[in-house]
Amino acid sequence: MTEFLQTHWIEMAGTIFGLIYLYFEYRASMLMWPSGLFMASFYVYIFSMSGFYSGAAINVYYIIMGIYGWLVWHKKTQESGTLRNMRNPVHYALVVASVAILWGALSLILKQTDSTVFIVDALITSLSLVAMWMLTQRYVQQWILLIVANVISVFAYASAQLYFTGFMYTVYAVASIAAYFHWKKMAE
Repeated sequence: MTEFLQTHWIEMAGTIFGLIYLYFEYRASMLMWPSGLFMASFYVYIFSMSGFYSGAAINVYYIIMGIYGWLVWHKKTQESGTLRNMRNPVHYALVVASVAILWGALSLILKQTDSTVFIVDALITSLSLVAMWMLTQRYVQQWILLIVANVISVFAYASAQLYFTGFMYTVYAVASIAAYFHWKKMAE
């Protein structure tokens, strides 16, 4: 048992902070930002060691966007801290185009590494990058991207024997569906 804990404590800590983050994100609480910073810090290391290089890089992005989001949400909470829906079809087209362009570019970059999961890693990362920006802007539809990314992540991380991370993303996938409807109701 001690050997197991010594081997997996970083992943377990990242998972715990990830679940705490999810709880606060579901509630649209500003406390999601500091817990997300802790989670992302652990996952930079975890994904680097597991060959999910894009996943490691996105966690660096999460740290930066976590600080930005914390500042934006603090400012908007003082102004009008409401969640909002994307209503313009052009916004949806921009989201889809952004994900597609990022996926293509990241796939080409990651193909140059020793990663054996570069296409899936790039897709998860592309969906997550765009969703994180949407989160900082309080868009309800960020959850749609996260649902897709989380479902793909369950299988990708479980197949890489990142079982705690796979478990966390299973919880994320289910919670993302509930959170989408919760945020949608809060935005009305």
